[in-house]
Amino acid sequence: MTSQSDDFNYPFPPKHHKGYWITAPMTYEEAVQAFHAQSEKDQMMMKNPVGNSPAKTESHDFPFPPKRSMFWENDTSYDVGYDEAVNLFSGQDPTKQSMMANPLMSQAEQGLADRQQEVRDRILQTKEERLSNDTWLPVQAEYPVLIYETQRQMNDESAPDMLFGDESKQKIQNYGYNQPFRGYYSEREGYHMPGEDQFTLSVQEHLSRMRSLASAFSWTGVTKDVYDEMVDKFEENQGGHFTSVLLDEALKEHSTTKVFHNKLKEIISNHLFKNQYSLNESILNESSTELSDSNSGVSLPKFNEDIDIYNGTVLCVHDVWAVKVYADKLEYLNNKIRGTLRYEIQDHFGLDSPDVNHPSPFGNWLNKYELSKGFRSWYILQHYANYAFRPFFTDINFMLELR
Repeated sequence: MTSQSDDFNYPFPPKHHKGYWITAPMTYEEAVQAFHAQSEKDQMMMKNPVGNSPAKTESHDFPFPPKRSMFWENDTSYDVGYDEAVNLFSGQDPTKQSMMANPLMSQAEQGLADRQQEVRDRILQTKEERLSNDTWLPVQAEYPVLIYETQRQMNDESAPDMLFGDESKQKIQNYGYNQPFRGYYSEREGYHMPGEDQFTLSVQEHLSRMRSLASAFSWTGVTKDVYDEMVDKFEENQGGHFTSVLLDEALKEHSTTKVFHNKLKEIISNHLFKNQYSLNESILNESSTELSDSNSGVSLPKFNEDIDIYNGTVLCVHDVWAVKVYADKLEYLNNKIRGTLRYEIQDHFGLDSPDVNHPSPFGNWLNKYELSKGFRSWYILQHYANYAFRPFFTDINFMLELR
């Protein structure tokens, strides 16, 4: 039989390759024996017996390396083996075992480790004591509390942009500079030239022109398709209410909402400080007065940024009509407050005469909606008595934290 030495060209690494034998399913010596126990054919084919044995597993719950680690062959710091180390660990008191104290450490090393643990324990205890002292107390109130509301009310069907079927052809034709509802105006001739009669177009043609507004005002961002959904509802001619989680999130994250919310937090904080951290009905008057102040007040949340012109939000919701803000829960700690405010915001998907009646040729042409076929069709469908399509309420709701 061939000599079983490290110099033999076996199909596995030599004995000094410790990294391989730590994870191998057998020791080097067992692998040599298993190799020579194979048939001559398998030996000639250099078949590796190491790969044919199940992997060894070892449970290890001690604060030192496992038995098969090179630590026990190369480290000379300790004069004990793995089995002796296990016995030393098991002989410790239960407290040290639970703390995974290493019995191989010197007294100095163990003392340093114990002191470090004591420091960590004191830091944790101090933190827990501080947290127990920092107790947030409830603001006294009967929740939910109405914190703010606009003078204009929710669900106001008498609002001008909620009216429908209320105007004659002759009245509408007189709207706007050059009266685009009538036809088109010839500057050279000085009078209106004959054109299509917009008041006899089919409903589908008017709706198509309404939808065409999306190509100019609703073509980018996550809210770009909301306008089409609103036109679909308008086409149903049922009125009612419309909601969209996309509009909710867009207005919640809008810069004007953040400014309004921060101002409202300031008003609430001042109110609580003056009233021994109880919330009373005077908060409504205080919030209304301060938010509408010409110097220190802020505007209501609304879509007014440049990107809003193109992501459909201005087309869907221009200036909001009514706002209510409720406090669902408030707490205080020293001069800090925290809690949750619930926003209820409403606008109208409808037009009124100021939207399409701009007699002056001066000013921003983008705001002269009567110059667009889409807006003229929208207004005619809603207000001309022969169509009388119903506008509807757009409801936007979200929660914001006070921190």
